[in-house]
Amino acid sequence: MEQTIERVRTPAPLSAQEYKRLHPLNKRHRWLINRISATRMVPALAERMPTQLCTVSLEAAGLRVTRLPDCPAGTPAGPDAILHLLQALGSLRIRPVAWGTAEGQRLEANEDGYRVDGREATARDVLSVVRIMSAAQRCVITTERVRTPPRDLVRVYLGRAKHRATVLQMGMLVAAEDRHDQQADTASLPLGLVRTVEDVFSDPEARFRFISADLLVESDGTWSLEDLATEPRYPDQGFTEQARRFLGQRARRRRERELELARELQDAPEPVTSAERRFAQRHGFSPDTVRRFGIDRDNVHRYVSERDYLGAQPFNDPAADRALNRLGADGGHCPAEALYSIRQEGKILRIRPLAGPYTRSDEAVSDVVDAVHRVSGAMLGPAVWNPASLWRVDVPDAAGDSARADVLVNGIGYSADEFELLLRAMAAEQPVTLSAGGGRGATPQHFSTDDSVQIRVTMIREQGEKPYVADAFVVGHHHRRYRKEFRKAGQLVGTEQTRWPGASTMYRNRDTSHEAAEAHMTAGRRAGVEVWPEGLRDLGGVDLVGRIYPETGRVESGRAMVGTELYEYILHPVTQQPLRTTINGWDALVADLERRCESSPQLSFVEYTAVINSNGHQILGCSLTPQYPVCYRYSAASANFIKRAAKAHKK
Repeated sequence: MEQTIERVRTPAPLSAQEYKRLHPLNKRHRWLINRISATRMVPALAERMPTQLCTVSLEAAGLRVTRLPDCPAGTPAGPDAILHLLQALGSLRIRPVAWGTAEGQRLEANEDGYRVDGREATARDVLSVVRIMSAAQRCVITTERVRTPPRDLVRVYLGRAKHRATVLQMGMLVAAEDRHDQQADTASLPLGLVRTVEDVFSDPEARFRFISADLLVESDGTWSLEDLATEPRYPDQGFTEQARRFLGQRARRRRERELELARELQDAPEPVTSAERRFAQRHGFSPDTVRRFGIDRDNVHRYVSERDYLGAQPFNDPAADRALNRLGADGGHCPAEALYSIRQEGKILRIRPLAGPYTRSDEAVSDVVDAVHRVSGAMLGPAVWNPASLWRVDVPDAAGDSARADVLVNGIGYSADEFELLLRAMAAEQPVTLSAGGGRGATPQHFSTDDSVQIRVTMIREQGEKPYVADAFVVGHHHRRYRKEFRKAGQLVGTEQTRWPGASTMYRNRDTSHEAAEAHMTAGRRAGVEVWPEGLRDLGGVDLVGRIYPETGRVESGRAMVGTELYEYILHPVTQQPLRTTINGWDALVADLERRCESSPQLSFVEYTAVINSNGHQILGCSLTPQYPVCYRYSAASANFIKRAAKAHKK
């Protein structure tokens, strides 16, 4: 019997120029931003890094020291904290917060005085070194472990496929003048240590494609993470066969995506005919909307055109903005649960209590932290009701990874100093408020897999009539990793049943939630604090939307836009639970919204965003320009209102 020999093709050498063409190698994952982000997002990695005590940055007013959650209790504020920590711990290290930078300098203190990298120094010299390093970029001060030689500094190249990280290549490093940057030769580590490294970087939150990590390996076999590079340096001796094979697979996948995109362009629909274009322009639609949803002269009356939607704006009286300010004079809309008003006046942070008797005196950030603990969770956001910019502030779990933090902001532990920087970053743009209620346990819970469920209700108030619910939807957010399940389990909605009006990209009302979140992220970086807005958590996620029948509060099914296609579901595509349900507390929510609209006669057509949990309902935001429903078209009541408003504005 003949034996067949399977030939394994050896990957061709990968030049430095070819390697550069593969960049960028990694997506923008939170833990890859800097050292502080990594310790907070990947607990397994935090155990392999020195304890982070505080951050330092040089500002116009002087040296700013921000104490982190792991900073020992009793540490004073300001620059004195550095000398206090140095005397208490004996040895510290200061290094830039960002990955891939210099290894920093070692600070020591003993009975004889201070030392900087082994050189004798005074307390003034220590602070001078801190100022010089923090002038270029923000730095972090960490504990310094007492190490006994011999120890090795090894650079490992790791690739991650699906849920598993693999060490592809490793090499010994020798010290250069400013950092360990010269790769001498290949290194050999015990198999058990390699498996430990792979296990740590296989953490679900440690997502990446290809990185390099500098590991300090002690004589007893333990290791710690010294540095990390998201764009690894090309090794002096080139990549090994295993690394070349991994990078080659990435290059092939990129070429396949390019070919797939080219095929999609070739298979694109024919250009819009002149007849379709004339019909679309005559009725106020974009040509792609007419073609996609099969709009013709028999069903055009069922749709609200883009022209009518834009022509009907503004939907409300110009004075309506006053009613939507959390600090405004409209008592019907000023939430009773508002606790604090926070403003930035020059360099002073004004914190005024809204609950209880009025006072002209400012309160401290510690009072705000105490209030969060007292009400067991709160919502932090701008004074204008924008639900996209609301952040959840909770009390840390005593048994969790953030037990030493003072508050949790969107699930991330913050110290009181960091929370103050966050408040300053937000209040620098516009006044913000802190309101009681964290929004956890929102119902119906089976509409989401990550406890992110909202109720959106559009209210109409005709002149002289009682306000009523025109449209209502329950929206459950899902991580982008569930997109395949949503495609497989859903049934495509027919064009006649309409994917309109959310599919139009020419005139659709833009959702600026990610832009608002990005603005807060940028402001937070300038302030020197790691900020995680809710809108940045999952930019490619899927929203499962169900229409709520106003008369009964019933939900019969759900729909979701996956890419450019609209699917309908009877069962949840991930959990397989029936979507049919009744919204608990629906009548109480509608009654509250009716009361709010009655107290504000300048509101005619508004959309409220709310959550309902075991504690009742809470209004998160209100929009004067309700967005197009992406998965359902407008109800008859909304369509008639918009068309009448459009005609009135033409006169």
